[in-house]
Order: sequence, then structure tokens, then C-alpha cells
Amino acid sequence: MLLHESFDIPLAGLINGSIDAVLQLGTDDDPQIWITDYKSNRLDQDGDATIISAYGQERLFDAMAHHHYPLQALIYGTAMYRYLRWRAPHLTNPSNHVKGFSYFFVRGMVGPDTPSDTGVFTWLAPDGLWQGLSDRLAGDSR
Repeated sequence: MLLHESFDIPLAGLINGSIDAVLQLGTDDDPQIWITDYKSNRLDQDGDATIISAYGQERLFDAMAHHHYPLQALIYGTAMYRYLRWRAPHLTNPSNHVKGFSYFFVRGMVGPDTPSDTGVFTWLAPDGLWQGLSDRLAGDSR
């Protein structure tokens, strides 16, 4: 799948980021790790009724695809999996503890009355994803 032509994108400047925040929910023995990234992209356009309307799920989905943020999230998630595997050996399956990621488009989060899904793109990772990606990136093609 990672060799599919849709992943044939320019990499210059892509691999130079950092995770903005890692949030741990759950317990120390059963953590639920969420990777978060803050984005300041301006998504509003002429003709939008309000700024908030420009940060609904459809526009966020388009921005995520346009900027290749899902690829970034997959790299961050795999890095977090590898970090947990190294630094939290008590976790029997660290891949299942990295639950997913959230991208916060801060220009669309304008106060307490903002609807909860406005400006926030969240994705839940399927169990085993991070171990599988890590293995593929390490050259294991199973």
C-alpha cells in the first residue's frame, strides 16, 4: 500500500516536523496515547458565512489531504510506537496504546461556544497499525 502511486509526493521539507503534544488518557498500566498537532492554516474563503463555517469536517478533510497531514500522522504515530516500545517495556503491546491523532486547526477554535467538532480533525487508529507500519519501515514486508 505504501508503494502505491498515490504516495508519490515530493518529500522535500516534509520530514522536518515535531509532535506538538502527546496526551495520555487512561492509566499508567493501560495508557491511551493521543498525538496532537496544532495547525494555523487559514481555511476561510470569500463567501463563507462565518469563519467557523470554514472549519467544519468537510473543509478539514480537504485540508488534511491537500497538505498530506495523514502521512505526517502515520510517521508521528510510528515514532510514538517505537518510543513506547523502547521506554515503556511494561506495555505488552504498545501499538494498541497509541490510539490516534487529533489535528487542531486553531483559527477555527474561536471560543467556548464553538461546536466541539469545528476546527478539530480526529482519527482513531486500528489496533496493530503502528507495529505494522514500523515493521514495514524497518524492511519487514510481512
